[in-house]
Amino acid sequence: MTKQELVQLLKDNFTDSNGNIDISELDFGSFKGSIDICQMKLEGDINQSLHKNKGKIYQSCHKNEGKIIQSYHENKEDIVQSDHLNKGYIEQSDHKNKGHIFQYRHSNDGDVRQSYHSSKGNIYQGSHSNEKDVEQSEHLNKGDVHQSRQSNKGDIFQSNHKNEGNIFQFEHKNEGKIIN
Repeated sequence: MTKQELVQLLKDNFTDSNGNIDISELDFGSFKGSIDICQMKLEGDINQSLHKNKGKIYQSCHKNEGKIIQSYHENKEDIVQSDHLNKGYIEQSDHKNKGHIFQYRHSNDGDVRQSYHSSKGNIYQGSHSNEKDVEQSEHLNKGDVHQSRQSNKGDIFQSNHKNEGNIFQFEHKNEGKIIN
């Protein structure tokens, strides 16, 4: 059977009453190999949820005209997200992390809003370039805060921070105002 014959088989036999192909709840049992579902082309949505996996999940080189929504993940190892080119906004919220968070080399044409962070470890923010305003508020940090090599064309708003550690800020190039 060719892959295109498999596509036709899925269309003919696994299309639900809403017109969607539903191949959810596949159980591959003790199969130890990888499953490659690469280079799919379709006009509709791709829904992936409730996976149980002992290995790694690789997602790369997607070209998408709609939104990418990732939520409610529970992971025992690292999450690596890098090299994204996005024309919309990026929202990251409500994360609980026992390891480190690394964020660096961001270039942004819109506003940056960071708020309601609570960190027991150190915070390192470096090599960011922003065309508009940066808002940082409501942070509670028990470790040190390191901010370096940031270039901002808009204003920087910082408010309601409680830091038990030291704050290190160096090599900033700001065209706007810093408002504390």
